This record gives sequence, structure tokens and C-alpha cells, in this order.
Amino acid sequence: MQAYQLPPRDLATVLRTLGTTFNQMSMWWGGGSDLVLLAGPEPRRFSLKSLEAEFERNADLRDKLADILSIDEPAGLLGYFLLNDSALRKMAALGDINTDDRTVLEYRMPYNLARQTSEVNHKEIRRRRQETVPSFLKLSDRKTAVLAGAETQIRSGMLYFPLGAPLAQEVLNDTPESERILLLQANLALKQRRFLPAIHYLKRARKHAPRNAEVFFMLGKAYLEQGQHQPARRALEHCLQLSPGHLEALRALGGLEMQAGRLGRALELQKRVLAAKPRPIYGEWAKLGNLYLLTGQTDKALEALKRSLELEPLGYLARSTLAQHFADSGQTRKAMEELRFLIQYYPALDANFYLKLHELYLKVGDEAAARKILTKAKRIFPFDNRVQWRF
Repeated sequence: MQAYQLPPRDLATVLRTLGTTFNQMSMWWGGGSDLVLLAGPEPRRFSLKSLEAEFERNADLRDKLADILSIDEPAGLLGYFLLNDSALRKMAALGDINTDDRTVLEYRMPYNLARQTSEVNHKEIRRRRQETVPSFLKLSDRKTAVLAGAETQIRSGMLYFPLGAPLAQEVLNDTPESERILLLQANLALKQRRFLPAIHYLKRARKHAPRNAEVFFMLGKAYLEQGQHQPARRALEHCLQLSPGHLEALRALGGLEMQAGRLGRALELQKRVLAAKPRPIYGEWAKLGNLYLLTGQTDKALEALKRSLELEPLGYLARSTLAQHFADSGQTRKAMEELRFLIQYYPALDANFYLKLHELYLKVGDEAAARKILTKAKRIFPFDNRVQWRF
């Protein structure tokens, strides 16, 4: 359910109505302004054992939990927990009961469409939070589970919302210094753009764990954010010595090499990114195609871009790279085709597509089409001086 366009009384009404049917409820964060309500007919106790077994067995599950939910181990799921049944029922007491013959939510909803209620609902949820982990969950090692949940809260960006990141605060207040705690502190500092403290924590973590690739990746990331390219390069190279397939380090170092004009090295790193089989992979093929073009390997570039579009026909980077290549190489008709595609599917993304297509229409003598595309550009980009001047 959403926390937006739903005043606290209506949120309480949803909870109270749900509570008339179910005897066990819990609320979890769904990301952004979304909430997840779990409910069952009878109170039950749960453990993480079945999830742990599946997590160990299923590589696809591990990848999806990490990529989508920022969860690196099953206990990290605790980072999304918000409220237990008792807290939800106290919150529900402020609401009504919505029924087929008393549809209060339906009548009130039109008045709420323009209301921004996410922040007030998040603050109310935070105020009512009594426990940081679900009371119905059996944990064999609470301290380790809480640490995993804290890491999820930092990585998922939960601390940027009024909901806060209570597990992270609990861990940082009560847990003695260790490699994992220092990484958590560094991650939090990076999220808050406090780069000097982040570097300080990471240097201390390096002493605890000189062979932990993640420490060196985060150190490289912190140096990059500060514009210190040489120490960033050294840290990222060291990360890749320890973990040759570290995807984010490969991407970061590749971007750094491309920025420095070392295109051959950037191309090599991009091939290693593809070898790591990231998800989604179509964008990585497009990046490879772009690097092939920049290094003058046109045939390989077109093959890589074709591969990208086979995986995702709407791929923006592949389409825009092809449009630029066709325009630069004098293949006007093909460039126009790609530009029309980009304008159709990404109409408000870049005024340059319209301006370039306008030039190409004039080049082939189609003045009517040139006027039409410029008129459309003026409508979509009314404050872009380039468009207004051209018009």
C-alpha cells in the first residue's frame, strides 16, 4: 500500500479494517513511499531457516536479493521491518472500519489526491516503533541478524526517509569496533557525503582486514568522490587484485580510465564487466560498442550494439550511440531512423535529438518535416534556448 495521498486517519482505517479479519499483522518498508502489510489468521512464530537454505542453494535468489533489495544475507531482510502487530493495532484505533455498506475510504479518497502525506505517515510510523525486529521471528543470533539488517538499511537508502534507520543506530551505539562495523560506518558516511570520515573508517578497516576487497573498493569510491584519481586508481586496482570479478570496481576503474583517455584499458575492463555477467547486461553491451567506436573498431562496435538491442530493443544508450555513429559517418537515413525512434520512445529526454533530426531533414531537402520536428521540440522544450533560437 502507499503512504502518499493517504492521510493518517485513512491509513489507520486500512489497518483497522485489516485487523478485523487477521489476528497477526506486521508492516514492512516497500521502498520509497510504499509499505507492505503482512497478515495471517493466527499468530505464528517464524524463523529464517528456510530462507537461509534457499539462499544457500539458489544463486539467482542471492543475486536478486542483492540487486533489488540490497540484501547480502537472509537476516538482512530485517532492515525492512517497521511495526509489529501491537503497534499497528494502536495505530489502527484512530481509524474507521471500511465495509461494503460503509465505504469511507472511497468517499474520502478524491479529496486526498493532491495531498502529500508520505512524510507525516513515515513520522507517525517512526513514532510508534517499539521494537526494531519482529517479535514473531525466532533468531539464533540476534546481534549478527541486527547487524545484517543495519547494513540493508544503509545500502537501501532507508535513512533518507523520515522512517529512519533504527537498526543502524542500534548497532553503531552498542557494538565494539570491528571490520564489519567500520564498513557500516564508512558506508553511512559515504551516503551522507562525508568523505573524509569515510576514508578514515576505511583505513582503519584496512588494518583489520587487509585482504577484504570491499574495503579497497569503498576506499576507491571515496577517493573518486573527492576527485583524488590517483589514490582511487590504486585502491580500485588493489580491489581487483583481491577480487578480479568485482563488478562495481571494474565499472568504476573503467570510468576512470575512460575519463583519463586510456580507451584501450577502459575497453579491456568493459570486457571483464561483461564476463562477470551483470544484470541487466544489455547496457554493458552498449558501453562496449561505444568503446569500440571510440577506438576505431567499427565492425566490432556495430556487433556489440546489435547484441545490446537484441536483448533490449528500447535500449537508450545503444540507440543514441548508433544515431551518433550513423550521423558522423554520413549514413543520413539510418541516423534519421534512430533519431525518430529515440524521439518516439524518449520524447522529453534530450532536445539534441530534435535539433539533429532537424539538421538531417534540411540536409535531405525535407523542409516540411524539419519545421514539424522543430515545432514539436518547441512544445516539449519551451525553455531551451537552443530550440527557441533555432525556431
